Amino acid sequence: MAQPVLKCQHLGIQFGGLKAVDDFNMEIGESELVGLIGPNGAGKTTVFNLITGVYKPTEGSLYLNGERMNGKKTHQIVHAGIARTFQNIRLFKKMTVIENVKAAMLEELTYNMPQAIFRTKAYWQQEAAATARAKELLQVVHLSGKEDLEADNLPYGEQRRLEIARALATNMKLLLLDEPAAGMNPTETEELLEIIDYIRSEFKVSVLLIEHDMSLVMKICERIQVLDFGTTIASGTPAEIANDPHVIIITYKLAHVPEGRHIFPQMTVEENLEMGAYADPAGMEETMKDVYKRFPRLEERRRQLAGTLSGGEQQMLAVGRALMAKPKMILMDEPSMGLSPLLVKEIFAIIQEVNKQGITILLVEQNAKMALAISDRAYVLETGNISIEGNAADLLNDPRVKKAYLGQ
Repeated sequence: MAQPVLKCQHLGIQFGGLKAVDDFNMEIGESELVGLIGPNGAGKTTVFNLITGVYKPTEGSLYLNGERMNGKKTHQIVHAGIARTFQNIRLFKKMTVIENVKAAMLEELTYNMPQAIFRTKAYWQQEAAATARAKELLQVVHLSGKEDLEADNLPYGEQRRLEIARALATNMKLLLLDEPAAGMNPTETEELLEIIDYIRSEFKVSVLLIEHDMSLVMKICERIQVLDFGTTIASGTPAEIANDPHVIIITYKLAHVPEGRHIFPQMTVEENLEMGAYADPAGMEETMKDVYKRFPRLEERRRQLAGTLSGGEQQMLAVGRALMAKPKMILMDEPSMGLSPLLVKEIFAIIQEVNKQGITILLVEQNAKMALAISDRAYVLETGNISIEGNAADLLNDPRVKKAYLGQ
């Protein structure tokens, strides 16, 4: 069996009494693309920081092509062949695009200070070679012709691609991509997929990918490892992960309509809806059309600041924003709060309609009569414990419920 490019054995780190990553094991072969997924706070970026030397593991070992990386400094790990991009873009924003790429080649330049000051032949030869190579890498990430722009002036998606070009300039063997599609529209995401695939085949680079866009992960990863609270809970092919009962709550696609709406008041209606599709922007335009079809008033007010909407319209927007995530389940917290009786009926009719479209709904609601009237099953909580549960229609006529919640 060929030696893995990356091998993590029982890797872990503890901050005080908190184990951020515990007993992490992973192997990645040459040109293999592996996904690392899990909810926020699962420890994914901490794993990246352990692999790149930002954090020193408190237990376990890390190997790159058989060479132990434990104890090495970050620049030594980069020199050995591991490069990364960041969740939050970290470019030299006031340097040009090509200067950002050439900055990653500094260790390859052998001319000395006097040669640089006097612009000797050795200096010009090496600079010309570095410039030519930087242009080749910019072509790989579709940034040709933008070499002299300041990095800060690039659109968001192009800044993401520039980070990848800079990583390529280190001659790495393993590329760590931390949410590379975050903030990208569907067209940019598709272009990114093509670039990653090209890099793997042409540069023989292995890739470890952190990404919340599950459609992207399932589409390009050969294997996926799932973290939760710093511990691996599943590992396998995309098909195996999609059907793993341990992973179902992570991949289930939950959306939340919070108590009090919590829309973004200084953003427009349409911008609020776009925020709902942040984690999975694929097909956003079609999803938005469906939301507008369900809520015509939102389409009429799509350019209006959300904070100027009525209470009922804001509740519609909160539900619409949740639907933009294309969820399988929505958690709705007190949707009738602060609404007139007429609007309450309208909102509950909308909830029923959403449910009929195949979306599971968990409803928290003080208006017990309305909630029980539209629910299939119900639970009554008292001081944190379930005191009554059963068929919603039965509970609607249960004397205990009537006495406690319906005032009868």
